Amino acid sequence: QGSNGGSSITCSAPRALDGNCGSSDGSTVGTAPTTNLCSAGTATAVTGVGPWYWTCQGSNGGTTDSCSASKTPDPVNGVCGSSDGGTFTSAPTANLCSAGTATAVTGLGPWTWSCTGLNGGTADSCSANKTPDPIDGTCGTAAKSYLSTDTTFTGTFCATGTAVPATPSFPTQGNTANWICQGSNGGSSITCSAPRALDGNCGSSDGSTIGTAPTTNLCSAG
Repeated sequence: QGSNGGSSITCSAPRALDGNCGSSDGSTVGTAPTTNLCSAGTATAVTGVGPWYWTCQGSNGGTTDSCSASKTPDPVNGVCGSSDGGTFTSAPTANLCSAGTATAVTGLGPWTWSCTGLNGGTADSCSANKTPDPIDGTCGTAAKSYLSTDTTFTGTFCATGTAVPATPSFPTQGNTANWICQGSNGGSSITCSAPRALDGNCGSSDGSTIGTAPTTNLCSAG
């Protein structure tokens, strides 16, 4: 207002406005945010490839606020580790997954587990087999029998295991056939044998005419 008859004039002053980040600040999103960048002030261009950055600039001398947003982690699919498809004496505890998180191993052999994905990734199903228990070789009933000919055996060669040779035979000299019952899965082996059946045959005294009871040449076999 003027004085001594001087004129008056209307004056004004703008309020300083501070810039403030919007709700996108501190968020985790899949792509660069384009909305809710500032609740007050003017947003600058969003920069970066995740995380992303921008500012909210104040006006009329107001302050500037710095803002940012994180990138949602990429999905990671679960992948079975080197124990998958293996054979073990007990449930595997290592190398279950090459990617993802292993669930508890279940079963008594075979065993199963899963490798769960991360950040929405898929799961992979895994399994491992149990080492078969050792089986010792044991002789069969043929080892206790008598044989009527060189090629006739009574009973089985092995009660457990595998006969080697598969078809035992008698040696040229001797009256005993030998074979081995081989164990499996690390089981022990055993040697088995069977005697040849020998027929009794009368000796040269048979059918003779003599003065006293014969004492020699009674049998040629048996």
